[in-house]
Amino acid sequence: MSASPRTAPRRAAALSASTVLALAGAALLGASPAVAAPGDSSATIDFSAPGYTAESGSPRGQNGWTGASDYDIAIAETGSGRALRFSNGTGTNYGNINQLLTPTIASAGEPGSGAAYDSFSYEFTVASETGDLQPGLNLEVDGDHAGNRNGGSVSLRHDSEENALEIALRWPDYGSEADLEDWNYVGVDVDPTAPHTVKVVTNFVEDGPDVTKLYVDGALAVTGGTFEAYHAANDGSVQPVDGLLFRTNDRKPNPDGIGWSTSTPDADQALSLSGHGFLFSGISYSSFDAPVTPPPSEDVPPTTTPTVPAGDPTEDPAAFEDAVVIPVSSTSVPEPVAGQPRTLTLDLGPAFASQWYYVAIYSAPTAVGWVWVGADGTATFPIPDSLPAGTHTVALVDASGAVVAYVSGVSIPALLALVGTGVDAWTAGILGFTLLLLGGAGLLLVRVRSRSL
Repeated sequence: MSASPRTAPRRAAALSASTVLALAGAALLGASPAVAAPGDSSATIDFSAPGYTAESGSPRGQNGWTGASDYDIAIAETGSGRALRFSNGTGTNYGNINQLLTPTIASAGEPGSGAAYDSFSYEFTVASETGDLQPGLNLEVDGDHAGNRNGGSVSLRHDSEENALEIALRWPDYGSEADLEDWNYVGVDVDPTAPHTVKVVTNFVEDGPDVTKLYVDGALAVTGGTFEAYHAANDGSVQPVDGLLFRTNDRKPNPDGIGWSTSTPDADQALSLSGHGFLFSGISYSSFDAPVTPPPSEDVPPTTTPTVPAGDPTEDPAAFEDAVVIPVSSTSVPEPVAGQPRTLTLDLGPAFASQWYYVAIYSAPTAVGWVWVGADGTATFPIPDSLPAGTHTVALVDASGAVVAYVSGVSIPALLALVGTGVDAWTAGILGFTLLLLGGAGLLLVRVRSRSL
């Protein structure tokens, strides 16, 4: 089965630098050592390296791994090499946070955390140890420092009702009190019998929401945040991350993606899970600085022309479902002036300020082109003469062709003809020019005749 979404996140966060974080993280991970050491900026875990032994309880206490002793953990020999095996089988203590932690590297976080870098990335391959669905199996992997889980929290759960492996990201709304109703818990379903690659990239943002992107099998699955609101509400701290935390999980997302409910195996399921569970391989993680891109300039419009959706929200709802809906009260269309182009003003607010957006007007898309939104969040632009009078939808599109925002129900007046002519401004101009030529010819004729008398 291909990945299918569980539910849409309530908040889609985006930063200009975050679009290239995955590439930057991958480049750094490619040069990481087999055994991490404090101060390294990246690490790849190779369980065949010296210092690792395949036995119950490993890799705890080996090559910098730490954690509690009472969990069903082991380095396992598999047909494709060694892997970390972990289950929430019989006797699991879900309340202990620091169950299994990787060696640490140089930290990443916001400036106030004292971290060396501003971004963190990790990835791994996860597979079922039995090759089949294991009802009740439920773990999580976190970008972490000493149990803070602040670098992207991913849960992995075998859902017997959906016959799927659910891979989900969890985070509280930025600026909230991190109460249960403030938590987002959003994921995708994939085939539980096949291996899957998981990658998480987090950009820590000072004075703004952190951005975490969850990729499953190379495709972006969820964009969310970190536990920053939880830590701010709990003790006001700004937390860094410097490694990974593997632990059992006793929660599952609610159907609407808001909050969670308890999900643990029954006694028979727990017994079946013992000695099995998930296999983790290809584990790597990295701290790095996100590439700095210059801010957009009003003097330098984009040179590309995106492909806009073919229809409006009623004709192509999927293209508009993630866009911000702007109220029609935020639009202004002045009374048309004879012979002058019509104009439209959008009051979009500070979230859209100082950016370029490609504007198209529907129903049939009529391109306006690239429009600059000023520092006050407003944009004024001419309405194409070809657009007929009526009620229209105005869409703002980014360089990729994705609809960022739209407003429906905008009333556009007719292009006003010159007073007393009954014709439009272009036709009136042609007529005026023609009359000017005819007038000049008449004057020349009068002068020629007067000389012949």
